[in-house]
Amino acid sequence: MREYLIRTTPPGGLTPHLIAIDPTTGNIWWSEGFAGMIGELKVAQAKPGTTNGVTEYAYAVNGSAHTSGISIDSRGTVWFDDSLQNIFGSFPATGSGSFTEYATPTPNGHPHDGLRVDSQNRIWFDEEFQNKLAVAQ
Repeated sequence: MREYLIRTTPPGGLTPHLIAIDPTTGNIWWSEGFAGMIGELKVAQAKPGTTNGVTEYAYAVNGSAHTSGISIDSRGTVWFDDSLQNIFGSFPATGSGSFTEYATPTPNGHPHDGLRVDSQNRIWFDEEFQNKLAVAQ
């Protein structure tokens, strides 16, 4: 077993949640819970026991954040959701560019762990507090 550090000294709020594997590069992406960030491990640069190959990307947080669901589409876009901000969003898997964020269709929907991209690049996520599934096309 090998372990890779996300940060040498993790601050409060960093609670790695779910992971996704980029189908093109094989790099590992994860959601960072209450930190309001997503992270990437570039496998070719990774060295066990270090932060080599790790990059974190912060998106705008208005109040509290909880990044949980994460998935990558076939076009190289990382998708995530934030249950406390009631949003889902995207970021280029290249690591360069900016975040795009969208409000969920239902107020207080609380999108959580269930975000996935299907083979047609549709983004599916749950709205936990509203007993609904949503799809963005």
